[in-house]
Amino acid sequence: MAGRDPLTDIAVIRLKGKPSGLPTVALGDSDAMAVGDWAVAIGNPFGLASSVSAGIISARARQIGAGPYDDFLQTDAAINPGNSGGPLFNMRGEVIGMNTAIAGLGTGIGFAVPANMIKSLLPRLEKGQAIVRGWLGLAIQDLTPGVARALNAPTAKGALVADVTQGTPAAKAGMRVEDVVVALDGRPVASAADLSAAVAAKAPGTGVTLSLIRAGKKVELPVQVGTRPDLEGLEKETGAGGEPGGREERLGLRLQDLDPAAARGLGLPGGAVITDVRPGSPADDADLAPDWVITHAGGKTLRNADDLRRLLRDAKPGASVMLRIRTDQGRTLRAITVPAN
Repeated sequence: MAGRDPLTDIAVIRLKGKPSGLPTVALGDSDAMAVGDWAVAIGNPFGLASSVSAGIISARARQIGAGPYDDFLQTDAAINPGNSGGPLFNMRGEVIGMNTAIAGLGTGIGFAVPANMIKSLLPRLEKGQAIVRGWLGLAIQDLTPGVARALNAPTAKGALVADVTQGTPAAKAGMRVEDVVVALDGRPVASAADLSAAVAAKAPGTGVTLSLIRAGKKVELPVQVGTRPDLEGLEKETGAGGEPGGREERLGLRLQDLDPAAARGLGLPGGAVITDVRPGSPADDADLAPDWVITHAGGKTLRNADDLRRLLRDAKPGASVMLRIRTDQGRTLRAITVPAN
């Protein structure tokens, strides 16, 4: 592997030798896709090689809780386990997305990483360089009409500052809790995701101007962007050149928290949802499948995906961990073997 970015699920692989005659496809402009445009997905769902499905772009800039920089294209072109990593084409045969996820409790709802996001990361990933993102040190949330009225803000769109971490660029610049960020360098900010993406795209050390609503008044605040730290601890799980080394990766599992509303509907206190299983991995050998909800592991109740990650991380190499699982067909048991290295 040349390089990978776990926060966006994008990786670049390097082929051995000098292959020739391989077919190639062009990366298109994902920003040019509109809701209702036709799209075609190609992949190997359930091991059925080179399967093709067609549909439309159902939504853009969709956030599904997969990571801090969610910006997915949503499509109703059929995407199933085995499609992950496959291309999503426009009608000109250009790749406008990489199929990567499906809705846990729905059908006909799939998600693809936009091609423009992939293109923005390729130069560094091809060289095996780490992805460096800008950072301010804020906890932010979407501004709602009710909060906007309470703050006397003349807008219902923006990123509301819920916390400012001490010693960070935001704190040094004088940002405050209840500030509402409405623009960055004159570009409108409509949501917390907008601000996160805009700041992440800035090179550390860059000076930017944030337009704020503070106590009902507009304030222009200069801020110097810092370097985003490894908040998720992913660098500890990544070897040189972006090679995955964490136990979750070696098990061949991708996990996310069970949505609280879904947990209540299933009568569960929580759980870890399997979002992807790598073929040939220990997870694949255990017959695990995407969309399954792991509720218990090693006899312990799971509240979220981190509970399972910790349990698997602490398990002895070679140990078999019993999993209790909830599927669409009911409950089932599986045992996964922890790799020795």
